[in-house]
Amino acid sequence: MKDNKMKDDRKNLVKIYFVYSMLFIFFVFKMFFYANEISAVPDQDAHISYIVYMERNPDKVIPKFEDIKMYEVIDTFERGNSKILELGEEGSTCYLGHPPFYYKFMQLWNIVEIDGEHVYFNITKASYVNILVTSITMMIILYIGFIKFRENNASWMIHFMYVTICTCLPLYGYIGSGINNDNLCNLGLVLLIAGILSYFDKGCCGGTYWLIGIGVVLSVLSKLTAGLIAVLVCIIIAVFDIWKNKKMTIICNKYFAVTMPLYFAALSYFIIIYTRYGTYQPSYSILVSAEEFKSSVFYVDEALRVQMTLGQDIVYYFKGLWSTWVGTYNKSYCIDREGLLAIPFVLTLILFLIQAGIALYKYIKRKELTFDTVAAAFVMAMLITIFRQFRGHWSAYSSRGYLGGCQARYYMPCLPIIAIGASQLVCNYKCKWDRIQKRVIDIGIVLFSLLMLYADFFHYIYILYHKQIYILL
Repeated sequence: MKDNKMKDDRKNLVKIYFVYSMLFIFFVFKMFFYANEISAVPDQDAHISYIVYMERNPDKVIPKFEDIKMYEVIDTFERGNSKILELGEEGSTCYLGHPPFYYKFMQLWNIVEIDGEHVYFNITKASYVNILVTSITMMIILYIGFIKFRENNASWMIHFMYVTICTCLPLYGYIGSGINNDNLCNLGLVLLIAGILSYFDKGCCGGTYWLIGIGVVLSVLSKLTAGLIAVLVCIIIAVFDIWKNKKMTIICNKYFAVTMPLYFAALSYFIIIYTRYGTYQPSYSILVSAEEFKSSVFYVDEALRVQMTLGQDIVYYFKGLWSTWVGTYNKSYCIDREGLLAIPFVLTLILFLIQAGIALYKYIKRKELTFDTVAAAFVMAMLITIFRQFRGHWSAYSSRGYLGGCQARYYMPCLPIIAIGASQLVCNYKCKWDRIQKRVIDIGIVLFSLLMLYADFFHYIYILYHKQIYILL
C-alpha cells in the first residue's frame, strides 16, 4: 500500500514538473513571437523617448520631465540580428511622469546610439531585455505556486490550473515582450509576495525583510499604481498581524530597521518631485503650456465631448477594466475574448474574490492569520487603488473630456496572488468531495485550463491572421 502511494506521488510530481516546464517554455515563446511579429505595446514610443532622454543626460538621476521630448521613428533597418529604429528630431513633450528607475535600468544595456544629430534605438535588444525581466518574474511566480501547492500535497491538476492562470493572462506576456515599465513593477510585486510568503513561513528574518523592502521600493520607483498597491498590502498585513498578536513585532525588529534606508531612498525621490512640481507624479498638463495641452489627445474640445453622467461613467470605466483584462490591444487593433472564451477569466476572478472573502471572515471571526489572508489584503488594496484611479479618471473627464485611465494592466502585478487565491479555493474544497465529485472537478479543471490556453494565444493568432488575410483580400 505504501509502495503504491509512493509510486503515485512520483507520477504526480513528474506531471507537475512537466506542466511547469512546458507552460513556461510556451510563455517565453509567446513573448518572442510578440516581440518579433507585433512589437507595438501601449505607450512604447513614449517609453523609448524617455530612455533616449536618460541616455542623453547620464548625469541626471531625477529627470526634468518638462525636458523629455517625444521622438518619431523615421526609418527602420536591420543591423546583424537586430532591428534598429532611426529616430527623428525632438517633438512635443513626453507625457510620461513615471519614476526613472526603469529607464535608468534600460540605459545600462547600451540600446541607444547617438551619432551627432542621429539617434538609433536597438528595438530588438530592448525587447529581449524586457523578455528576460518578465521571464525571471514568471520563474519566481511559478516557484511560489510550486512551493505553496506542494505543501498542500495538491494534485498536478491544481498546479496545471495555477500555471495556466499565470501564463495565460493575455496582456501579461504581450506587455512583457515590449518596452514598458510595467515589467519592472511586475517583478517588484512578485518579490513582495515572495517576502510575505517567507514571513508566514519563517517569521521575522533578514531575507524576508530584504525581499519585502526590495519588492516595495522596486514597485514604487517603477510605477505609482503598483507602488500604491504594494504599500497598502504591507500596511494592511501589518495591521492584521498587530491586531491578532497584540504586539508590534512585525515592524519593531532589527530586520525592518536594517532595510529602512531602502524606504528612505524612495521617499527622498517623491519629496524632491513634490517640491518641484507640487505632486508626486507630474501630469502632462503641468509639464506643458496651456496651448500645447489643449492641442494634445488629453484634451477634448467641448463640442466633441461624450456626454455621460457619473453612473454612466462608472459603467464605462469598469467595462474598460474588463475588456483589457481579457483583451490584447495596441494602437492598431484590439482582440477581445467574449462569450465562452471569457469564462476562465471570469471564473478566475470569482474564485479569487471568494477565497479572499473566506480568508477575511476567518481572520475576523477566528483570528486565523495565514498566507491565504494575503488575498484579502490584496483585494482591499486593489479596491482602494481602483477608487483612486477612478477619481482621477472622472476628474479628467469632467474637466477636459478625456476618457483614459481605465486599463487592467495597471493591476497585472497582482496576477500571482489572484492565481494562488483561485487555485487554493479549488484545492481546499476538492478534498471535501467524494471520489466521483473529485473526478468531475478534475475534468472541469482540465477543461478550464485548456480553454484559457486557447483563449489567450491560439484565439489571438486566429483573429490576428484572419484580419490580415481579410485585409489582403
